Amino acid sequence: MPEKRLARLISQGQAGNISGSNPRHRASKRASGFYFCRSRYLSMGNILIILVLIMLTVGGIYAWKRFERAREKRLLEREYKTAVALWYFARDVKNEFSDMLRQKVDVLDFRKITVPHSQGYRVLIEFIGFNFRIHALPEPYGRGGRLSFFIDNSLTLRAADHKGERAAEQDEEYTGDFTS
Repeated sequence: MPEKRLARLISQGQAGNISGSNPRHRASKRASGFYFCRSRYLSMGNILIILVLIMLTVGGIYAWKRFERAREKRLLEREYKTAVALWYFARDVKNEFSDMLRQKVDVLDFRKITVPHSQGYRVLIEFIGFNFRIHALPEPYGRGGRLSFFIDNSLTLRAADHKGERAAEQDEEYTGDFTS
C-alpha cells in the first residue's frame, strides 16, 4: 500500500522530502513542462540576455572591422589621387620652366600654374634657381593620409611615411598600388 501512495504523490507532484532526499529536488509542479534549470542564476531569461549580448558584441566587432576596411580604402584612394595630381602639377611646372628658358624670360608666369587641391594634403612648392621641389604633407596625419610626397625636376614621385614630415629625394619611388 505505501508504494501506491508514493506513486500517487509523485504523480500529483507532492512527493516532498522522501527518505532523506534534498528538498530542492522535489518534482516540478509543471505537469507538461521541461524544467531547464532550477538555479536562480541561470534562468532562461538570463541565458537569453547573455546570448543577445554575445550577438551584439559579435555584430559590433564585425561593423568596426568593416568601418576600418572602408577607412583604409579611402586613405589609399586619397593618397593615389594626390600622387597623380602632384605628378601632373610637376609636369606643368617643368613645362613652364622650359617655356621660360626658350623665351629667355626671367620671370615665371604664375597665372598659368594652379596649385592642385588634394583633400587631406597640404601642397608646398620650392623654387631654387631653375629647379623646383614639390612636397605634399598629410594634414592631419593619419586622417588625411599617411604618406608624404616629394617630386622635383626629374618628375620622379617619391613617397614615404614620415609621420607628417616632408619626404626627401632618398625615399623610394611611389608606385601607386591603388587602382580604382
